[in-house]
Amino acid sequence: RLGQKRLIGFGRNSKSNDSISSDNKSEQNENTSLSPKEAFLKFDTDSSGDIDEDEFFHLLESVGIKANEEYQERLFRRFVKSGSKTVDYDGFKSAWILLGNPKQELLDRGCAKGIPKFATRYQLVRLMEKTLDDEERLNALAKAEADRYRKLQEVKNLRTEYIQNAKARAGMELGAALDAAGQVYVLGTGAHGQFCGAPKKDMSTSTYVQVGFELMQSLWDQRVEGKNHAINANTAGVWGRQPQKIVIADNAILALTDSGLLSWGGASNW
Repeated sequence: RLGQKRLIGFGRNSKSNDSISSDNKSEQNENTSLSPKEAFLKFDTDSSGDIDEDEFFHLLESVGIKANEEYQERLFRRFVKSGSKTVDYDGFKSAWILLGNPKQELLDRGCAKGIPKFATRYQLVRLMEKTLDDEERLNALAKAEADRYRKLQEVKNLRTEYIQNAKARAGMELGAALDAAGQVYVLGTGAHGQFCGAPKKDMSTSTYVQVGFELMQSLWDQRVEGKNHAINANTAGVWGRQPQKIVIADNAILALTDSGLLSWGGASNW
């Protein structure tokens, strides 16, 4: 944590910084709205995950610190991580708070009520540290929740894809099994449209139970839909029922199957 030692005259809004150029002032205003993490990513120009000496000097310029090279190097060594020649995020965060204007940062974050009336700079720095820690904790929780939701969505989408693939494969296998038991195609609607009526929703009879007819109708519709020749979709009821003979009269079609005699046409009914 930061000590109680002050760096007088090096705050972003300090009166001793009157010599700051207008360009640096503009950059100061821009950096005021950044969080330490956002600022770290901005100054880490080579995306190494650390701030080197040149990048650190750019940070000093952005907060309005005008100093000779020797003093800049002393500041850099103060925040450099142990056993290294670079500043990590924790060191950067300390520099960002201590060299900036903690009171203004707190005001920008809507923390005016939490600032003591006669707070010392040390108190402001500690309060800023706590505020940033709370922000980063909440951001980490939000990110973790977003990652968890994203992973759940990925699993959900993958399961949906597996189910769709399984249903498609099951439909192919069912269609092949029904083909083995015979199918009937009727080309055209008849001179008066007598063969284009919709099939009954339930093809069961007193001696025959039709199971899963809606699925069968759906598979049959997929098969005949979009064909160049007019194939009636109403022959799905004959699919897989082992048709033996088909007779087409003027107004009706008769199909003799192992499960009975089927007819349709005329009044557009089976």
